[in-house]
Formats: sequence, C-alpha cells, structure tokens
Amino acid sequence: MIRFQHISKYYGQRAILTDESFHFPQGERVALVGDNGAGKTTLLNILSGIETPDGGDLIQPKDLVVGFLPQEPNPNPEDTVLMECESSAKKIVQLRHRLDQLVLTLETDHRPEILQQYEETESTFRLAGGYELQSRAEKILQGLGFKEETWDKSPCDLSGGWRMRLELAKLFLQEPGFLILDEPTNHLDLPSLIWMERYLVQFPGTLVFVSHDRELINRLATSLLHLQGGRITHYVGNYDKFVALQALQIAQAESQFEQMEKKKAQLQTFVDRFGAKASKASQAQSKSRVIEKLDQEQATLRVGVTQKKMHLLLPTPPANDRIVLQIEGGQIGYAQPLCTPIEALIERGQKVAIVGANGVGKSTLLKTIGKKIPSLGGKFLLSQRSVIAYFAQEQLDVLNPDETVLENLLYQAPIGEPLARRILGSLLFQGGDVFKKVGILSGGEKSRVGLACVLAQQANLLLLDEPTNHLDMGSIERLAESLQAYTGTMLVVSHNRFFINALCSHLLIITGEGECVFFTGTMDEYEDYCEKEGRTSLFASDSNAEKKGKTVRAAAQPVTSTASAAQRKKDLVKVEEQMQEWERKVQHLQREMESLDPSDYQALGAIQTTIQEARQKMTSLEQTWLELSTHLDS
Repeated sequence: MIRFQHISKYYGQRAILTDESFHFPQGERVALVGDNGAGKTTLLNILSGIETPDGGDLIQPKDLVVGFLPQEPNPNPEDTVLMECESSAKKIVQLRHRLDQLVLTLETDHRPEILQQYEETESTFRLAGGYELQSRAEKILQGLGFKEETWDKSPCDLSGGWRMRLELAKLFLQEPGFLILDEPTNHLDLPSLIWMERYLVQFPGTLVFVSHDRELINRLATSLLHLQGGRITHYVGNYDKFVALQALQIAQAESQFEQMEKKKAQLQTFVDRFGAKASKASQAQSKSRVIEKLDQEQATLRVGVTQKKMHLLLPTPPANDRIVLQIEGGQIGYAQPLCTPIEALIERGQKVAIVGANGVGKSTLLKTIGKKIPSLGGKFLLSQRSVIAYFAQEQLDVLNPDETVLENLLYQAPIGEPLARRILGSLLFQGGDVFKKVGILSGGEKSRVGLACVLAQQANLLLLDEPTNHLDMGSIERLAESLQAYTGTMLVVSHNRFFINALCSHLLIITGEGECVFFTGTMDEYEDYCEKEGRTSLFASDSNAEKKGKTVRAAAQPVTSTASAAQRKKDLVKVEEQMQEWERKVQHLQREMESLDPSDYQALGAIQTTIQEARQKMTSLEQTWLELSTHLDS
C-alpha cells in the first residue's frame, strides 16, 4: 500500500510538512484532521499526484488503482447520467465495446477465429463483472439521491452540486484500491450522506479522507492523522478517542513545561546570586548551561498550542408566548406543493431540525415561516410576540464586500459599536480584524460575519438554513455549544449530524415521498427508536426498507406530535426507566474509575469520556421527560 518517506512541503517560508513518514495499512480508513490551513488538502493532493513534495519519496505498488474526487466535474461527459457513471469502469466499457464490434462482425464473418475472439472477450467481460455493471451503477446513483427519471438525462443539465455527486458515483463504481476523498459530504444531503457512510464502511480498500463532519469521522475512521505545525501524529481510533487522548497529552506536556519553568527559576536565582563570586563562578556557569538545555527542551516539547476558540455571544432574546408556531395543513412550494400538508406545534424554547433529502422543501419551509415567500395553503400561525432572524444559504450574498466587518454588522443589526465589537470578538474578529473589508475574507470568515449579522438581531425565533457551511469542525462545535444556551426558539436546516444531535431537541422530517413527520428527540434517538420497534428509519436505504418489511409511513405514525395522551404516558414511563438505567451506568463507571491506577492516563481519559457521554444522554432524557410531562399537564 502507499507510504511516504521523509516528505517535506513548503509554501514560501511556511512549512506544511517537515520530514514526515507514514505507511497506510491495507483496509484502514484514515481521517486527516487539523485546523484550517494545516495542510490536509495538500497532503491529499500529494497522495493523488496532483502536487509534488519538495523533498522525500512517495512509494506505491505499480498495479495499485488510486481514486480521488476531482475538483471539477468532467467537462465532456457521456450522453446520459447512467452512461457517464458507467464510463469510470474503463476496462469493462472497453470490453463491452469490443463485444459489440465482434457481434457485428459475426453477422457477416463466421470464421472460427472470430468466434474464438468473441468467446474469450465475453469470458473476460463476464469475469470482470460486466453484466452487473449497470445494476451496480444504478444502485450507487440511487443511493446518492439520483432519481430514476434523471438517469437518462444529460449530465450537462444537472447543477454543479449534482454533477459533483455524479463524480462521486463514478469513483465508487471504479472501486479503486486506494480511495482519497476531500470533504465528500459537501454536495450531499442527509440521506445520501448516511448511504455513503454505510457504503464506505464496507469499502474493502484503503480510505483516506478529510471531513468537517464529526459524526462521519466517528463512525467511519479506524485511525486518524493529526496535522499541526508541519508535523503528523498518528492516533488509533475515532475522533472522540483522539480528542480525549490529545487532551491528556496536552495536560501532561503543559505540566512538564511548568515543572521546567520552576526548575529554571530556581537555577536562575542561584546564578543571579552567586554568578559574580569567584568561588561559585563555575557552579553558576554549570547551572546556566542547564537553563539553556531546559530552554531547548521546552522549545521542542510539543505543548498543545491553545487555539483561539469561537464562543458566540448572543444577546438575550425577548420573551415569547408558549406556542410560538402552529402549522395546520400547511402547504409549501411554488407552483405545486412539495410535500403533504404539514401539521406541527412548535413551543417556546424548542430547537427543531428540519431534515430530509435535497429538493423536498426544507429551505422552502423556512422561507414560508419567515414570510419570504407565501404558502400554498393551510395556516402558519406565528405568535404575535415572535421576532424573527433568518439566516439563508445566500446570507453571504447580502454582505457588502466593500465595507468592513464592523460596518456590515452595524448596518444589519443596529446594536451600537461596543456590543457589536464584543459579538465579533466572540466570533474571533479581534482588534483590527473588525476593520477588514469583507471582500478579502475567507469563506469561513464570511460565514461568521453572516452569522453575527443574524444572531445579533435580538430575535426570539431563529430560522437557520445551513449555518455550518464553510465552518471548520471546531467552529461547528463552538456554534452548537453557543446555541445550546440560546433561550429562544429555533428551526434549523442542516446536514451535519453532530450539529443536529448536539443542538436540536426535535426533528421535522420530510421524506422523499413528501410525507412530514414530527419527532421528539435527536437523530440518534430516532434511529434507536426505529431499531427497537423494528421499523424502518426514514434515512434507511431502499434495500434495508425491503428487508424490514415495514413502510416508512408506518415508522412515522407513532412518533408524531399528535400522539394520544395514553401513548405519551407510555413514553413517559419508558423515559423514566431509561433515566434510571443511565444513572446506574454512571454510578458503575464512577466506581470503576476509582479502582483504576491514577497514573493510567489513557484509561482514565477513556472512562471520563464515557461518563460525559452518559451524562449528556441523561440530560437529553430529562429534557424529553420534561416536555412529555408538560404536554400531559396541558
């Protein structure tokens, strides 16, 4: 498999990689992680041959097929989507073309040698999987969200995002031995993302990928490469394990650094006191050399550099009524309704994720609620005390590139310069950063300005359409943490599962068939519910649905907001039992932790992480119990 030895890469004076070596084991799924600009994409480009290193060697077997997602779609595609997808299996396509030619030849030329050529070519075609090529292509296209009616369309008629999905489908059909993916989720909706994850879990080759989706890394990666300061560190396990272990390593390094500081101070006191005395001069010089050595050790000690972290400052929203939004038979769309009539009751403080495939009406629903477009029917009853702030996918387009960060914020949210600068500071725009022109900012920085302009409006109802676009993983985590403390009501469209699970207490799911389901709980809880009840998750693939033998609609009915009081009582008892079960688990884990060796930092870190996850689960269950109790009381 591929390995690189003593690889170095520089951009000017900046070191991206410095004399790094690594061997990618067969069958591993390796996630590259690191801050924006650390060099993740550069390393992927070196592995795929797009860039060359400034030093070192890249070694790979001659017969290894390396597949990577191109930055642009094929400018000259085949006539149809299906044909373009199949074109990536070049060997099979060539064999099929040769077979077609031989069939035509045999119509007029019956020589034995021609027949033998046909039989040999047909055998090779069959053994290469030629007869299964079309069904495989159709399965991959379907999994990535292509409807059957689009398979015969020209790829040139697709949008840029769908054409990149087609490139991803071609890559999967190619079945390379070494697969390289840079942000593969960028053009996928949630159902397609989940399908892709399941596909890659079964991928037999070696996978190297970069993603800002924490859930994807946790579920998919078997190991991680952390890039920081031109250095690469290898970790076994998923992202959560990496975070726990890295925190322990940083704590140990910082403790060692502090001990060195204390020792240096003691030595320096001796040098200052006795350095001028002839009788102590040699000892003072010796201690000075020890100080120099400690300085060198500190310089090489890999203390985790504390990065500036975004922690959003949100103004306190005004009070709102208990019922914030009631939708009765709501119909959304433009010329024709995009889904069945929507029934939903949104209460004060609820954080609702609107999820589903692309094109089912998620953004349209937000625009309808925000009165950006009219509804096609039904009632959308908003509390008169609601103050709406709306973050659109096109939010960056309303920013003035010729004005500064501060000017853009003050124009859209007239809150005064002191508060504006505090909010921008919480979004990492500090000091002179607020006077930068928006036009020169990166995509992530512009996204943070757009968020500031919306979230500073002191609204009690937030409508957020893909707020995590252009944000790195750390910023997404900080945004989720900040919005958890928001006391108003929120409806959010996102395909980032970590963001949804960390933030949202309810799901409004719009299926591919246009059916709407309102569910109390996170995505993980919804999937757990479907598994325990033997029902089909709305995010399951079609093949899984057939195996389950129950329809999507059947899965949705027991978890709608219109469930009976009797059902709510059963749910309440079930939640209480789950709370007691998780409490027992936490107590058991705490006893287990007390029995561990205090010097075993790795084991302690792992169990502390498990306890934290268990407590988060308990908090979520307590919130669900409170909501169910409130509904029963009313």
